[in-house]
Amino acid sequence: MATFLPLVQPSATGPRFLPTQPHPIPNPYHASTTCDHAVICVVCGNIFRPTTRSSLNLTEPRLYHHWTHPALIRAKPGFIEWCKQPSTARAFRRNDSKLFDFFTIDQFIGGPAGFFNRSTGQMEVNTQDDEMYLPIHVPCLELALAFCRYQSKFDINFRDVSNGMNSGEPSSIAHLYEIWMKRAWITQSPFRSRLTKPIMEPHKYFGAFVTNDLQLYSHARTSHQWGHMIRVQESDPSLDLLSTARAIVSGVVTLNVGEAEERAREPEVVELRARIAASPPEVRILIDEALEPFDDIGLAELYCTRVYPPEWWLDKLVNGVFIPWLHDLTIRCIRVALDEQNRPDVELNQLDWELLCRQLAQPDPFDRDLGILRCPRLQNRHRIWRLLASARLGHTVIKNI
Repeated sequence: MATFLPLVQPSATGPRFLPTQPHPIPNPYHASTTCDHAVICVVCGNIFRPTTRSSLNLTEPRLYHHWTHPALIRAKPGFIEWCKQPSTARAFRRNDSKLFDFFTIDQFIGGPAGFFNRSTGQMEVNTQDDEMYLPIHVPCLELALAFCRYQSKFDINFRDVSNGMNSGEPSSIAHLYEIWMKRAWITQSPFRSRLTKPIMEPHKYFGAFVTNDLQLYSHARTSHQWGHMIRVQESDPSLDLLSTARAIVSGVVTLNVGEAEERAREPEVVELRARIAASPPEVRILIDEALEPFDDIGLAELYCTRVYPPEWWLDKLVNGVFIPWLHDLTIRCIRVALDEQNRPDVELNQLDWELLCRQLAQPDPFDRDLGILRCPRLQNRHRIWRLLASARLGHTVIKNI
């Protein structure tokens, strides 16, 4: 049985233990807290790293938090009944975060009952609970909330699945939580108990290596088959304004002014520009909104129409208007990144932002052959955003991973 001590406080002379109230937490140095039974994030499918010895930290506990350190989210009592109300199917311009409690974790010793918080005590992921704890990385939760802010701009009926492939999209953290909770129930079915298996996801987390066995995970990290994918799924998807700008600037090319001007003089382009300019503002807004989000376009759509100028495309690119998973892209950091690449004299309207937007809107802008981006951090964020965007309430009946 594990011994328990208060939270570890690193110091110059080594770890010391300070009293905490009201709940003690496990001593990460004790041999009995060694564990290789991991838990995976309900969003991205990657593991939570234990704060004890494991196959990932063989000699010393990992006292300092990595981005894969666990957290828990749980709906407040009454959530199941709340979901039954017809009005909850839409989250247009609504924020449902108040329906949930979020718990930071001070020690994680592995397994579904291995979560400890100084204020709350021991917590477990158990499908018997109507409003169950769900395991989540903090950066994944932040991405989920950013996704919901974007989705809530649109009037989407979460429970209507009759309008094709894109119907039933979630637009609230409450919608996502309901999907995740029901996936957990099905994963552990036919019994409701502690969650002992990785939570299933119908797209198999878009290629991630998914396991709750840290020995298998440790071996896979160095394998030819899984090494690259694990490096991607271990890359921190958090906001990093300058890093994002550097990746984007590395992919943008200088505009071919002669080609752009020639295209702009073509009669159909001239006519279309005139019609758009003469349209009422609300019509122009509808045209812009019809392009959001700008994604999953085909190879034929890489052809640039030049109907809009480069600065229009740049305005739609920054702050995630067209490409919402790039919501930390700013003009200021783009200029800094251009300076770093010895392109300080390049004006922003001299760069081909339309081509870049079309390249980023391809199904996989990180494809080794056709993609333009080589940034594992953004690749992992793009993968997680796709998981959020493809989540559907009706997609919970799935085969085991």
